[in-house]
Amino acid sequence: SFPTRRSSDLPSVAQIIGYTVIDADTEQTIGKLKAVDNATINTLFLVDTPDGQEVLIPATGDLVTTIDSQRQLIAMHIPEGLLGL
Repeated sequence: SFPTRRSSDLPSVAQIIGYTVIDADTEQTIGKLKAVDNATINTLFLVDTPDGQEVLIPATGDLVTTIDSQRQLIAMHIPEGLLGL
């Protein structure tokens, strides 16, 4: 799951709110990270898309490829069909 504890190279959950989430494969912008839902066993990113939709994306270590604090960017592998739901 997404690290909730702070390590030297990863920002805390609170610090990444507002970051832009992009598809690591296509480099397309998915939207802005609005919230992190870690109330269940699977941590989810709540992302506001440019067209006003909200999407939930699993925040698992195998999907999050890069967290760039300088550019306030999170690159993720988006499973096919996830955004169309």
